[in-house]
Amino acid sequence: MSSFRGLIETIAAKGLFCALYTDRGSHYFHTPEAGGKVAPGAVTQVGRALAQLGIEHIAAYSPEARGRSERAFRTLQDRLPKELALAGVKDIEAANAFIREVYLPAHNARFAAKPVDAQSAFVPAAKAQWCDILSNPRRARRRARQHGRLERQALADPAPSGAGAFRARQGPGPSLTGR
Repeated sequence: MSSFRGLIETIAAKGLFCALYTDRGSHYFHTPEAGGKVAPGAVTQVGRALAQLGIEHIAAYSPEARGRSERAFRTLQDRLPKELALAGVKDIEAANAFIREVYLPAHNARFAAKPVDAQSAFVPAAKAQWCDILSNPRRARRRARQHGRLERQALADPAPSGAGAFRARQGPGPSLTGR
């Protein structure tokens, strides 16, 4: 559910994005053999939601990619409790406010790099286009199965729907070259 919350918060604040690069954790992908390749066709709830939103899901295989993520997590897990204690934070609501209002702005000011292309790669999207998919995974899974049946029936006339239709109407997004 934390992955869904992160997706909800990101899309609400910025819009839809074209790809998500993650590790191969079991909440993202099914890997029949530990450390092995992702099983094609075995979709997790997160994978299903990303597919419905038209977001490409990329599995990290390189040790370098995993190392960067793990180092960032280790730094946050080490630093955040100390920062929260120094600030006198005692409950979750105060911790979330501190992270949002103090810690992240300071962290981003120190470590953020300017993008090569200043144009945003996020595509604005109305809440109705993504909210149900991310906030109610069981209902969205039923709709996805139903949509799959309808899609197979309509192969002769494959009109885009959902996020795909939204993106088609918007035209090509900004280039990600150089990012």
